[in-house]
Amino acid sequence: MTDVLKRQLYLMRLALAFLTRIPVSPNAPSNTDLQHSRRYFSLIGAAVGSFCVLFYTVISIWFPAILAAPLTIALMLVITGGLHEDGLADTLDAMGGGSTPEQRLAIMKDSRIGSFGALALIASLLIKTAAVVALDQHPGLLIGTLIAAGAISRAAAVIMMTLLPYARLHDSKVVTLSDSPQATELWLNILVAVAISVVALGNWATIVSLVAIALVVWLLRRWFWRRLGGFTGDCLGAVQVMVELVVYLIVIANAG
Repeated sequence: MTDVLKRQLYLMRLALAFLTRIPVSPNAPSNTDLQHSRRYFSLIGAAVGSFCVLFYTVISIWFPAILAAPLTIALMLVITGGLHEDGLADTLDAMGGGSTPEQRLAIMKDSRIGSFGALALIASLLIKTAAVVALDQHPGLLIGTLIAAGAISRAAAVIMMTLLPYARLHDSKVVTLSDSPQATELWLNILVAVAISVVALGNWATIVSLVAIALVVWLLRRWFWRRLGGFTGDCLGAVQVMVELVVYLIVIANAG
């Protein structure tokens, strides 16, 4: 039992190291270990959201929402290293600037940011910040939204891995994660995300969110397949950001 617990904690550390910039420094993980760490992606997303909630609660003592919100979003970017936002920018640059799958994949590898990526980043950060400000009058919903959105959006990325093949043939940061997740990994992410959402947001908001997110994931899957022939690590980042924004918008709309 102790060995099983140690292994699961190790896999959790791998997931934390992959999705954040927190220096947990797991020792020489194998490709298999990296793949199995995907089972904890939604849990790590909820943890990131929880830390941001704590930060927002503390700084709100001194600062109004109009300042506390962008500071909280900035902290979120620091924790994740902007990993998902980088994927969003690269994906939008590629989709807007390339005319063939090969050209789009090449654009994704370019470290420079283009107009499509810059606009996507600005829009996503503005929406996130405005959402936190809007939810400041509903503290319970703000807490639940940041935590649930963190979990659901990471689960959505894992789901996308099961729906498409990996589009690159050469090495990249996520090539070891390119194999389709096992059923255990997939369903653990889904169950954790749903459970957290039910507790944090309630049954109705969870149902609406899941239906909307299923539609978003389906549309993105068709888009990636037609334009790239599969997914890349940047695509997964784009999925995470877009799904997170959808959760924010649904909760705010439901709150009236």
